Amino acid sequence: MYGAGQGNQLRSLFFGLCLFTGSLSVSAQEVAEQQQTPAMRDLYHLSSLQMAGRKTGSAGSELARQYLISRLSEAGWKPCGEQWEQRFQFQANGQQLTGTNVLACLSPLSADQQLIVLSAHYDHLGAHHERIFFGADDNASGVAALLEIAARLKQTPAQHPVVLAFFDAEEMGLRGSHMFVKDNPELIRQTALNINLDMVGRADKDELYVAGTHHTQALKDVVQAVPVNPALRLIAGHDLPGTGQDDWTSQSDHFAFHRAGIPFLYFGVEDHADYHQPGDVAEKIQPARFMAVIGLIEQALRQADRRLSTLPVRPSPVAAAGNAAATH
Repeated sequence: MYGAGQGNQLRSLFFGLCLFTGSLSVSAQEVAEQQQTPAMRDLYHLSSLQMAGRKTGSAGSELARQYLISRLSEAGWKPCGEQWEQRFQFQANGQQLTGTNVLACLSPLSADQQLIVLSAHYDHLGAHHERIFFGADDNASGVAALLEIAARLKQTPAQHPVVLAFFDAEEMGLRGSHMFVKDNPELIRQTALNINLDMVGRADKDELYVAGTHHTQALKDVVQAVPVNPALRLIAGHDLPGTGQDDWTSQSDHFAFHRAGIPFLYFGVEDHADYHQPGDVAEKIQPARFMAVIGLIEQALRQADRRLSTLPVRPSPVAAAGNAAATH
């Protein structure tokens, strides 16, 4: 893809299909059984061959946005403004590119309300050297979890408004989240907390990490109030300055909020062998464990919602895009 001719595109897709079907001994019946829940269906669809890795600016990215908007509409959500999409321009590798964030609200926002931004990036790496990077865990899992939580919030709303933010171009330096913070000053002024999901599908060790409590001590009470799930451990950490790549503070979209002085909780798993590899496919995500992860994150959201007024918003200028470290 990416400037190649049609023949090369078809050849790339065929190669990806061979990889997708040949590397996994999963029957059609098993796949169908795994897709019984809406969250798993969303995950499979977003990481499908059709989406071709959801690279920013690609046809797969456009298909992913169309799917997101359709699913949000079905769940009773609406655009936060006049339209679902917020477009932004940026330079990368000598090219002028366009990214697109998707924002959703349950009802119109009032200027005097504190709110929570619940986020996940929907982009991934696309296709390179005749290989498709499907991005099931990174980050179709976070997007599918957001869609599931969105449906639950429609049924049982939070006390405070929740804005759903599906960010683009995270893999290109957290571009979408930085532009969101820069381009929405009034919304950012009202934001008391960002909860960001990035790689939440592969809790293979029955562990889910949450970062952010080191930077905002009041969030420790939120995490500790989450009901214990004996099948899934929630571990606070990966946010200690000076620990290099073990510090996840700058490694996903919550960093843009952190730079703006806004507390964050970042949910994710540690890197696995399929991180940024073509083998990051939906069949490797265990449905029951994934649904447990979603339930745990929803509980954290509701605990934070109850305690939102206790969270400090540190004074800090809204930072411009850029200066990101390694990204999920």
